[in-house]
Amino acid sequence: MQWVEVLVDLPLKEAIYKYAVPDHLLGQAEYGRRVTVELGKRHIEGFIISDPSLGETEISVKAIMKVLDMSPVFDKELYHLARWMADTYLCPLSTALKSMIPPILHRKRGQWVVPLLSREDMIDKIRYSHFQPHDLEQILDHLYQGQGLTLSEALSYIDEQTLHFMIENSWIEVLGKYDIKNKADKKAMVYTLTVDPEQDLNLEKIKKRAPRQAEFLQLLLSGPVGMSEAHSRFSASSIKSLLDQGYISMARKELQAQPPPFTLSREQELALQAILEGVRSQNYTEFLLHGVTASGKTEVYLQAIQAVLDRGRTALVLVPEIALTRHLMEQFAKRFPHTAVLHSSMSGMERYESWRRIRNGEASLVLGTRSAVFAPLHNLGLIIIDEEHENTYKQEESPKYHALEVARQRARFHQAVVVYGSATPSLDTYFRAAKGEIVLLELKQRIMQTENPVVHIFDQRKNKGSRVIGDLLAQKISTSLNNNSQCILFLNRRGYAPINICRQCGAVVSCPFCSVGLNYHQDRELNICHYCNYREPKLSVCRVCGSPYLDWAGYGTQRVEEEIKDLFPQAHIARLDLDSSKAVGVQEKILQDMKTGDIDILIGTQMVAKGLDFPAVSLMAVLNADAMLNLPDYRAGERAFQLMVQAAGRAGRGELPGEVVIQTYNPDHPIIGWAVNHNYKAFYESEIEHRRLLGYPPFTNIMRMVLSSRDEELAAQAALNLKQQLWELIDAREEDIDILGPAPCPLFKLRNRYRQQIIIKCDNMVLLKSIGERLLYQGKRKGYKLAIDINPLNML
Repeated sequence: MQWVEVLVDLPLKEAIYKYAVPDHLLGQAEYGRRVTVELGKRHIEGFIISDPSLGETEISVKAIMKVLDMSPVFDKELYHLARWMADTYLCPLSTALKSMIPPILHRKRGQWVVPLLSREDMIDKIRYSHFQPHDLEQILDHLYQGQGLTLSEALSYIDEQTLHFMIENSWIEVLGKYDIKNKADKKAMVYTLTVDPEQDLNLEKIKKRAPRQAEFLQLLLSGPVGMSEAHSRFSASSIKSLLDQGYISMARKELQAQPPPFTLSREQELALQAILEGVRSQNYTEFLLHGVTASGKTEVYLQAIQAVLDRGRTALVLVPEIALTRHLMEQFAKRFPHTAVLHSSMSGMERYESWRRIRNGEASLVLGTRSAVFAPLHNLGLIIIDEEHENTYKQEESPKYHALEVARQRARFHQAVVVYGSATPSLDTYFRAAKGEIVLLELKQRIMQTENPVVHIFDQRKNKGSRVIGDLLAQKISTSLNNNSQCILFLNRRGYAPINICRQCGAVVSCPFCSVGLNYHQDRELNICHYCNYREPKLSVCRVCGSPYLDWAGYGTQRVEEEIKDLFPQAHIARLDLDSSKAVGVQEKILQDMKTGDIDILIGTQMVAKGLDFPAVSLMAVLNADAMLNLPDYRAGERAFQLMVQAAGRAGRGELPGEVVIQTYNPDHPIIGWAVNHNYKAFYESEIEHRRLLGYPPFTNIMRMVLSSRDEELAAQAALNLKQQLWELIDAREEDIDILGPAPCPLFKLRNRYRQQIIIKCDNMVLLKSIGERLLYQGKRKGYKLAIDINPLNML
């Protein structure tokens, strides 16, 4: 008998059991496939995590009911990575493993009939039953030797009443199965001739019986024809006929790599040689490429990737935003034809096709956002994490992984090199570099010897009226337009206005499910919650007092767009935020129009402040620096500094000199001063000392425990009980442990659940995780949920 180990998909740290492989599933039940198994009286999914073994087990084991995948969806490296994630981020092993599988592979297609009895027992049951299906042997062959019977096929042999009888008596089960109907990527595929035109192609003869086929063959004599073009000009039946006859075949478009466009500067060359030395050593090494904005970090990445691919290894590049993925894809694809892209805005089929190409070794370079860190690349040689300081690399849902930490783990497995790139590195990364754990490489000069942009601070207390655009900024925009250059206006708040307030009684229009005000979106005339997506029509009177005197306070990107159109009616204006770029293709068009100069003024949220490179942009404005500085989070200052410096770096990247305007009510704030002077060292030294004195990372570890319930009192009581359990757990410990709370979360109510938090500080990570694991898996919780995050980036 053959048996395998199966990780059952349960909300436990791990649930691994042995299952027998029935004869009809031999060859299918292999490592990395999902299966249906019986656990108690439940039919549940699991993952095969061992190679089949022969021999008797210590106890009798149940048999696998059905293999659900056509091929493995993970390998041994990714399974061991999932085990590490489950231990590091305190999540069920099955949850970690599922996060690595493309979303489309979580959708079942069709229903299949699965036998629950052996073939001999099934024959006996049928023989003594009241029905005798025709073609019994054929049915049994399908069930026990082939790929199985679909539900519709089964109903062609037996009627529905008999099928239900067999299900009720546990002879069979009807299950879903994971399968993908492959669709060719029309943009990436071409048709080519597969016959010798001179010897095997008689066009005149073909023309007489099939003129359209002959016309297509004539076109192919000039070279390959793209799949999209072919299907737009010729019928599918004509193309299929030529494929069936062997005249043509379908292949992936071959792209020619382009050489590097320019010679590296001295600083770039030194950085590249250091990285290549790490690659040649084939030892796990980490580098921090700390380069000012527009210093040419991307070109260093590209040439390092080329060297890695030349050695027969693969490379992975992570970026923080989907917009940045699209911006870089053209540049990367020109240099490296075998590039695959992975990000969440791709359709399920597109993501699957990229994942399949990577798994099959057809793509040697992957470019993507956070989840691309799980790309099934083999023989990884280099992982590049661009803009490594960005919070978007941390997932907020379980598993609450950080892509930088996962990337490090994968690099250790492959003995690969990790390169972190940023003009404003996270304090954690720079601290490790200062301690010598990471090799620090610096690019202090912009390429082409361009100067850093001139930064102006505008005191909004001097602003006239309620306008968003201050006098100085309006003047600078006018000058920029007169010089035929482009402007970017950055505001990290979408919508029209974040607050709708009654001037009579002071009541604020709030979300009924979250403890936040509703944001007014003028384009849809709706008040919308940006946390739970609750929406309601614009109000005409106050719900509390009935007053018609409702007013908007604050401003978002939609109001900025309205004001800019009033001030500069002749300008071509676009807005890039989550609302404006939801439709397919809109984001790409906006970025393309910026590149070609068809947009004069671009207004956007943080996606316009990250890594975009438009040489014609001469003016960048930060419209509200104070909103970033005043969040209830110990990292608020760090994020504000990073966003201001990154935003400023979008200006003056070409031949035009750059200018930046920062609008603030607090022009003397030291962080604004350091950002204006691009003085990362001064900011780092002040902030790291602040963290040391208060005992925050990187000097200690934090575990945030959030309890949530639909009952406010229950949430508060559960938090008090949890703190008591904590004291009991650490009572005999000698380690220095601080417990803060319980207290309401800054965002006290979220999606109709009241939230309390407890924060634990402890240097000993092993102890911290053991406490969290003990509390997380101690049993069922009645009426409340517990979520744990180790070293969280979001404290709201």
